Amino acid sequence: MKELMFNIHDLVLALFAGECFLIALILMWGLAHKHLRQRLLMVLALLNGMIATNVLIQYGAGLRTKAFDFSPDLFFLFAFASFLQGPVLFWYTLSLLKPSFELGKKAMWHLIPTLLTPPYLYFLYYRHSTELKRKLALDFEMLAPFPGNFNWFITLQKFITLGYGFYCVYLLSKQTRSAQHPTRSAQKADMQWLKLLLGSFLFVWIWSLVIHLSGFTRFYTYTFGDTMGIITNYLACGLLNGLLVYKLLHTNTSHTPYTTDSAEEPARDLLRPDYIEKVIKAMDEDKLFLNSRLTLEDFSTRIGVPSRQVSAIINRHLNQNFHEFVNKHRVDEAKRILGDLTNQQQNVMEIATTVGFNSKPAFNRFFKKFTGLTPSEYRDQTTRSLS
Repeated sequence: MKELMFNIHDLVLALFAGECFLIALILMWGLAHKHLRQRLLMVLALLNGMIATNVLIQYGAGLRTKAFDFSPDLFFLFAFASFLQGPVLFWYTLSLLKPSFELGKKAMWHLIPTLLTPPYLYFLYYRHSTELKRKLALDFEMLAPFPGNFNWFITLQKFITLGYGFYCVYLLSKQTRSAQHPTRSAQKADMQWLKLLLGSFLFVWIWSLVIHLSGFTRFYTYTFGDTMGIITNYLACGLLNGLLVYKLLHTNTSHTPYTTDSAEEPARDLLRPDYIEKVIKAMDEDKLFLNSRLTLEDFSTRIGVPSRQVSAIINRHLNQNFHEFVNKHRVDEAKRILGDLTNQQQNVMEIATTVGFNSKPAFNRFFKKFTGLTPSEYRDQTTRSLS
């Protein structure tokens, strides 16, 4: 009788990986029109699919040997994903808590552990002969004490990831405590979704860390540890499907763009003409958009208009949200600078910073969104028309 490649426990893990990849694929569909938070959610789903696949290859009873025979390099191929899911969850949390959040250069510091993983694994595994790779890949009892301290690598991986999870919960609780006004229904749905998502991740990560540390210290037998690891896979799969059901039931309210921290506005609230004039003057004349850290609250305080009224004016009178409103003015200012022949010595990044953008990618994205051209293309086109 042929040896089975998958047992029932491996099939659960394979199902979890498949669902993660499918979710990532669905979120990837029409990605150009999606917000940063949806892009990050897509990456988060993709990373969890990679992690599940990595676990399946490393621990799958019937799959390990066949995977190694197919290619020894399959082992640890997605090991980087475990380090990356923490930062991505952190960025995703920020994207929900701060609608104006953009990934800038500072965010790249969070990638250091991920970038260090490939050279570490090369030293630990990939540089060796096929014979030694077989022993390391198929016998973790040999790999754990092997030069390179693989057990400590996994421990560090789990602690870093869990640290990000707790910090995300801290940011969420801080945002909740500091909220001064009732939130809109879409915002409430996003916060509830974030609570469930963070809670699910933390539960699985804490469980996984406890099991790992107990096994690391030889607190229990290998068989018991294997059983607890299998339970982890069932928990992850169950929580994923629970989150999917929640999302399906709340599709119409969650992840809706929002720009105000006030209660949902009555449809027939009158817009005061003097307030409208103040909002427009603040941008056209006072150029408050040049402040790269401008928020709705800061803006409303500066012009002496309640944030609820500012949001209503921008949404209903100008048909934009606050984020678009600010960045449209920044792009218009950048167009003025790019079209001035006396500013030809200024590079694109300098102009982006001058008009209030924190990063060149964000500047390029919004500039192309509003003009159909990149800043460099716009400058070239304007220069040719003036010469």
